[in-house]
Amino acid sequence: MSRSARTAVLVAGGVALAAVAGVAVTQLDGAADDPAPPAAASSAAPTASSSRAPSTGTVAVPSVSTPSPGEEDPTEAAPTRSSGVVEPVVTYAGWETQSASVEVNGYVAGVLEDEGTCRLTLTRGDLEIIDENAAEPDASTMNCGLLRAADVTEGTWTAVLSYESASSSGESPPVDVEVSAR
Repeated sequence: MSRSARTAVLVAGGVALAAVAGVAVTQLDGAADDPAPPAAASSAAPTASSSRAPSTGTVAVPSVSTPSPGEEDPTEAAPTRSSGVVEPVVTYAGWETQSASVEVNGYVAGVLEDEGTCRLTLTRGDLEIIDENAAEPDASTMNCGLLRAADVTEGTWTAVLSYESASSSGESPPVDVEVSAR
C-alpha cells in the first residue's frame, strides 16, 4: 500500500470515528430530555449543529381561564357552612396602656362562613362595654380581628368573645383582664 493510500485510509477512518462520536454525544446529550428511543436517534445522519433547544428545566403549566363577570370561579372553594353552637377562642386579652383600652383577639374554629359577627362584651359589676367586628373567613376559621373596649376603669374586668351568624352562634369562656391605673 502506498503512502498516499495509507494517509487516505487514516483520514477516512478518523472521519468515520468522529461521525460515530458525534452521534453518541448527541444521543447522550438528548437522553434525559428526548423521550424518543435511541434507535430513532441513531438512524439520523450526524450533523454539525443540533436543532434541539437546550433544556432549561422548565415545566409546562396548563392555562387557566378567568371566569366572566357573574360566573363562579371553579378554583375558589366555597366556604363550608357549619350550623349550630360554636365556641370562639380568645387568643389575647389584655390592658393596653398606650390605647387606654382592653384589647381582645380571637377566632372561631369549626366554622367557615361567608359572614358573621364577633362581639366583645366586657363587664365589671353592672357596667358593660361592647365592641363588634365583622368576622373574616381565613383558611379554616372565622377571624375576629382586634376588638377594643375603651373608657374602662381600674380593676378586674371580664371579657367574653361571642360569635353570631345566620347559622351559628356561641361564646367563649370568660377571661379576666386586670386594668391598671393610667
